[in-house]
Amino acid sequence: MLETSLYNYLAAETNITAITSTRIYQHFRDQNAALPAITIRTISKPHIHNLSGSAGASRARVQIDSWAADLATCLSLAEEVRQSLQGFRGDMSGTTIGSCLLDNEVHLHERNDGEQFGTFHIASDFLIIFDEEIPS
Repeated sequence: MLETSLYNYLAAETNITAITSTRIYQHFRDQNAALPAITIRTISKPHIHNLSGSAGASRARVQIDSWAADLATCLSLAEEVRQSLQGFRGDMSGTTIGSCLLDNEVHLHERNDGEQFGTFHIASDFLIIFDEEIPS
């Protein structure tokens, strides 16, 4: 499964875990979880077809969010994610990746009541083409 492969890959990247420690989450992170952190979630996953049916590949849009209490750390973390994934091809923890490209990056800032600075958040959208099993 792509999401698990991404999680395992990013959790093994020491340049990322030097910033996040073990705070890499699939789908959601608790609002009060320690920072910095990363969340991984699939936005869409259209399957590629040919005239015979399934082509055995999919093109997913995966959002990887970098979260931090300060802008500098958030920017550094998002850059480490980009450096780790941009242009990746090959085996990623059991999933064959044909292409991994950063498509878009959105810089956000969230502030809850009573917070002086809030949370910095960079949403990075990657387009990932990967092999999948052909249904029988």
